[in-house]
Amino acid sequence: MILSRLKSVAQSRFLKSMSAVALGTLVAQVIAVASLPLLAALFPPEAMGAFSSVLALASLVVTFGSLRVEVLVPLVAWPKQAMRFAQMALLGPLLVVLFIALFGWILPLGSLTFKNSELSLQHLALALPLPVIGIAAMTTFRGLAVRNARFRAIGNAQILRSVVALAISLALGLAGFIELGLGLLIGQALADMSFALWVWFRLPRRFRARLLRPNFGQWRAALRDEWRTVTTLSVTQVMAVLYMRSPVLVILAAFGPIEAGLYALAVRIAQAPSTLVAQAFDDVFRHRAARLVANGQGIRRLMLRGLALTLAVSVLPFCLAILAVPWLVDLVFPASWAGLDFTLMVILGLSILAFNSKAFDKVPILFRANRFIFAWHSARALLELGAAILALQGLIGYESWLIGVALGRSLLYALRLAFVLFLAQRSGANSQVVPKGKA
Repeated sequence: MILSRLKSVAQSRFLKSMSAVALGTLVAQVIAVASLPLLAALFPPEAMGAFSSVLALASLVVTFGSLRVEVLVPLVAWPKQAMRFAQMALLGPLLVVLFIALFGWILPLGSLTFKNSELSLQHLALALPLPVIGIAAMTTFRGLAVRNARFRAIGNAQILRSVVALAISLALGLAGFIELGLGLLIGQALADMSFALWVWFRLPRRFRARLLRPNFGQWRAALRDEWRTVTTLSVTQVMAVLYMRSPVLVILAAFGPIEAGLYALAVRIAQAPSTLVAQAFDDVFRHRAARLVANGQGIRRLMLRGLALTLAVSVLPFCLAILAVPWLVDLVFPASWAGLDFTLMVILGLSILAFNSKAFDKVPILFRANRFIFAWHSARALLELGAAILALQGLIGYESWLIGVALGRSLLYALRLAFVLFLAQRSGANSQVVPKGKA
């Protein structure tokens, strides 16, 4: 009976779709993680810190410009409404970043530099357009691919993205584009665009045709139909991006570019791969859960199956990785990256809960649990703000800041996972997906 049950799970559409995304994501992350020693040999911690700071600001710009409406693309009922949100997610960030770059070019911001660094506010402003375009395109087309169940295309696009990022970053690093992480920045932006281009050619022609015909009046109608959800989503996602991206900027300002580079590389090794695998799971889970809820069915069984799967693939690998960190860092990375082992071990420990929570983080949106969404993101923002104030005032050092933030985040991830399980438990025939808009 147990064997037959396992066979039915293995043959389920959910697991097959999940495998299509996860396999591509896994291959992409093997490429990305395996390339980090090469990149670390070319780019010192200061360059990695500058590169990560620009990416952090680019993520903020995309969030402010798009209001994160691309999250609704796979969830709303009507295809035309999904297309309106996709158009907003693409064009909004572009307008915002061009405005910022213009002011960065006009205003005298070159003298405003970060602690122990040549990186200035003017550098940041002028470097933003390329990564903003890349991030906006990648996140929007990922949402469109999820809506159209193009899960294999997502997996293949992830592999292409990693290959392009590695090839261009190495080529530019060898060519001397090292200062301020310029080679890394260009490589990552072009990689994000390659992801979007791959998905573009695998979408239905009707979607591609509609995407090229924006109607600004229909944008207002779409926002009016979903104003409560968009308001909650935009506010909470701004707080979420601040929560995820502000640490690099805080470290850069409070402790210097070397510590920022150590933190950024540790996140790329540990947290970024686990987040992308969790995102691959979430792509499939969102698609299945939205349809179950739309048909008046509960997601409890799907949720429990998914949680068992994420626990099975995360706990043991993360624990083994933590034990192996001191030996691997000394073996693989050059002496300029001394101190990486401590940061990496802390972030790996945090990633266990982060992975299992991230895989289901859209469930509260699906059930319109707006109060919880706002409260949870507010708590995250307060945690980061409190830690930033202590660090910028010189009251705590880098290691104390890192441990405190990791403990606070772990508690918040555990609370979100418990609430998601509660929502799944009570879901049933009365469940309602994100309301339908007008075609």
